[in-house]
Amino acid sequence: MREFMEAEGMVKPEDWKDVNRNDVTDIRSSRRLGLIFDTNVRQAYGFGKWRQGMSPAVRKAFPAARFIREHDVGEARPRHAVSEGDVQLKTDYEYWAKFQNDPEIGGFGVPWGPYGFNSGMGQEDVSREDAERLGLVKPGAPVTPPAEPEPAFNDSVWANIGDLDPELKKELVDSLEKEIEDLESMEDIAKREAAKARRSAMQRSERKAIQRGDLAEAARIRKLIDLGVPEEPLIIDDNRIALSKRAAERAPNVEDWSRQAAEIFSRIERKLPAPQKRGVSRARHLGASEFIATPEEKLIVESPLEIMVAHDASGRIYRAGVGGRASIKVPDLPAGSIVTHNHPGGRGPSDGDFKWVFMNADKILRVITRNERGELELFRFKAGPQFDPAKVSDLLASYAILCRRGGDTAPARRAAMGLIQRDFPGMLALDYGIVQ
Repeated sequence: MREFMEAEGMVKPEDWKDVNRNDVTDIRSSRRLGLIFDTNVRQAYGFGKWRQGMSPAVRKAFPAARFIREHDVGEARPRHAVSEGDVQLKTDYEYWAKFQNDPEIGGFGVPWGPYGFNSGMGQEDVSREDAERLGLVKPGAPVTPPAEPEPAFNDSVWANIGDLDPELKKELVDSLEKEIEDLESMEDIAKREAAKARRSAMQRSERKAIQRGDLAEAARIRKLIDLGVPEEPLIIDDNRIALSKRAAERAPNVEDWSRQAAEIFSRIERKLPAPQKRGVSRARHLGASEFIATPEEKLIVESPLEIMVAHDASGRIYRAGVGGRASIKVPDLPAGSIVTHNHPGGRGPSDGDFKWVFMNADKILRVITRNERGELELFRFKAGPQFDPAKVSDLLASYAILCRRGGDTAPARRAAMGLIQRDFPGMLALDYGIVQ
């Protein structure tokens, strides 16, 4: 920062001679520069966290925030000291920006932290259940947008050059004019951003096609994405046709997926009950406290499509079925059934799996997958002893949000499972581990 200040003509090298490194009022001091740098970093982090928490999906599950002390300071601002633990809606800018971050007490006038230089205050999410209990949200009320437009990161940033030296002002204007000349045209920027938006939309369409089991459509969209989304999407030339052929060679072969799954499923079908025989019993595997996979689970974990195997209350196999790449329909089953299925994507249970066990509280669900280290991982779960139907939607929304925050990877789902067990104790009886 000192080198930058010298290069910009803010100070001369000899000006450092009489600097007081510990004087926060001296703009050249280490303490002052460190404070500015630390505050800028904390503001950027605070803004990112605030924007994430203001998305409609997150606000539906966590509509309010608690004013907390994140770290101790030498002397707390009196207003902050008496407000620790306050809970207010995230959309209450009057409270967060104009009261707790009031410039009159050294704040920055924005609804995210930090709340002034050397402030140790921050926000903590508060669930909808707690917000309703505190009277901040009416039960069943929809998520409403903020009364004021959401501020952007630099809305409160300004600079006054009125008293600037005329020569330095001219140098600044000349520099800005040169930078403006070097900027991309608005047309080029618009084309590039439009291409990015189209690519994101196509990726979302691909994920949705996989989720609903439409593998042919997913493969078609993947081919288009592999082409590289053009800025002018209607222009097609010989080079793009050649790219299309190469993309088609790399696209998933849907017929291979179906063939592999059918071969595995045929081995399961032989174990289903028939007039002349009963279904094979897996009571020893299913009832073990250790993480032991049944022979069928070890088969289906290698399937590129989801396969379901249902056992009756005594552990005998009696139903099976094949689904899509990311989902499978489970038929109506009698009480006490134990249903097991694979996750070809290598990730743990989805919010859809948890929804099924909550709708079928008298049944057990098992998920087997091969995790990111190549190990067989087994998940076993059912509705817990403190299952409350009124909390189901909040739990499912919280789990989905937590998974997305972590990129919906296998580790992200495991972390999300731990958090929902902490935040919704007793709602879900869940354990998981590596197959022995």
